[in-house]
Amino acid sequence: MKFNCLIIIFLSTYKVVFSQVGINTNQPKATLHVEPSSVATPNGTDGILIPKIANFPVLITNRIGKIVFLQGNSTNPDGFYYWNGSRWLGFPTIVNKDTDETIYSFQGQGYAGSDLKRVINFTKFIKANKDNFSVSNNEITIGKSGLYLISLTANSKRSSASTTGTQANFNYAVLVNGNATASVSTSISAEPTSSTSATLDFLYKLEAGQKITAVVEKTTDNIMPYESFGINSLTLYFIQN
Repeated sequence: MKFNCLIIIFLSTYKVVFSQVGINTNQPKATLHVEPSSVATPNGTDGILIPKIANFPVLITNRIGKIVFLQGNSTNPDGFYYWNGSRWLGFPTIVNKDTDETIYSFQGQGYAGSDLKRVINFTKFIKANKDNFSVSNNEITIGKSGLYLISLTANSKRSSASTTGTQANFNYAVLVNGNATASVSTSISAEPTSSTSATLDFLYKLEAGQKITAVVEKTTDNIMPYESFGINSLTLYFIQN
């Protein structure tokens, strides 16, 4: 009898451990599955309410991923935080290139020049507070020293006048004070109408007053003419001093 009771307890525990919980649904598709009262017209009780706390609890390492909402703390701003095993980290907020004080974005269209190597155009500075940054003649002047994540996006296409079907290879590079700091290679295939996009992301320590330019160079010396299309973008994400 005692043995049978132990089996029943074990099976009951097994079922609890591996069961799924559904709220507003009889067919949960995950360990916890919550459905709203209505997708189109939800009411005020729909959603999950995360615990609000004024101070972080002391946790141990195996609570990784625990989420809280901090409110009214004297040191940290209000918001969602998660435990990474050693400390509490805030959830990243939505990035707005127009107003975020740590992001400096430059845009332009086209390339300057007609040789194999051309300067990528940047004419527009998207930033509410310019922090002494500026752009002139496709050259960006750094206004604040620090470590940055630098992100370049540019596009090339076969010119409409081109009829050749040979492949063309391109190298895109970011230069600081005229010296290449990072580069990426792409190619335009042999089809008569084709294009390529390049994205380059890297970390670099910049000093106030330094100059940044970006260039594209066709590394295959064939007769295929090429040109820019779309928007060129170079964004500097300030990380730390």
